[in-house]
Amino acid sequence: FVFSSGSVPNITTPDEIITDFVTAVDQLDIGAGIVAADISIVDGSLMVSSTYKTAASNAFADGDEVFIAYNVSGLGDALMAVDYNANNIFDDGDAFVKLVGVESASEILASDIIQY
Repeated sequence: FVFSSGSVPNITTPDEIITDFVTAVDQLDIGAGIVAADISIVDGSLMVSSTYKTAASNAFADGDEVFIAYNVSGLGDALMAVDYNANNIFDDGDAFVKLVGVESASEILASDIIQY
């Protein structure tokens, strides 16, 4: 799965939905310059949409470029945000992707994120 700056234009709803992601088999290619230290993967079971967006902005402000929460709202899906415009805020111009069925830490790893 390949994403690039501007490919997902808003943060209202995930514009990209991946229904068949398998960790260690599939990879999320999100662009140049991303290293494991720039990726934050957290348990999102207690998050709702507004708290996810705040958590993503906070992660970006702390220097992360990719923020992933698995099992968001306890519904069994993950949300991924990528700070493509590098303004340290989760806003328009950043990627917003839903990964259906990603509900535990073992189902999404930093090594699943690659750069081109």
